[in-house]
Amino acid sequence: MTTTTDTLAKVPHPAGATHVDDWYDLKFGIDNARRFFTGSWRVVEREGPIDHDITVQIDGTQGTAGDVTRHLMITEGNREAIELSSSDHARQFGRALIAAADEWEQMAAYDTLIDAADRRR
Repeated sequence: MTTTTDTLAKVPHPAGATHVDDWYDLKFGIDNARRFFTGSWRVVEREGPIDHDITVQIDGTQGTAGDVTRHLMITEGNREAIELSSSDHARQFGRALIAAADEWEQMAAYDTLIDAADRRR
């Protein structure tokens, strides 16, 4: 079955989409068209010397058959920093961040402050 412009209007939006763009690449044939969408996002608020917030957002594209490709975009201050292409990658990334945070805290417990008198020796 060939997709027509009438049937494009009937393609349901991707699950969780908060914004869906118009179809693009129609010049290559309706069956090759895709549309971009954005989904939910989360913010890691930062203050201090590095005050650009980190945003984690789900986005992707959808084909005329309803097929969806999702990405997890991690940005800092409107700059793309990392793109993860699967939920497995996101979970691995999360585990790596947690392990690094645990190590950070463990190493901080071993750090010692040098007494001012010791520095003069």
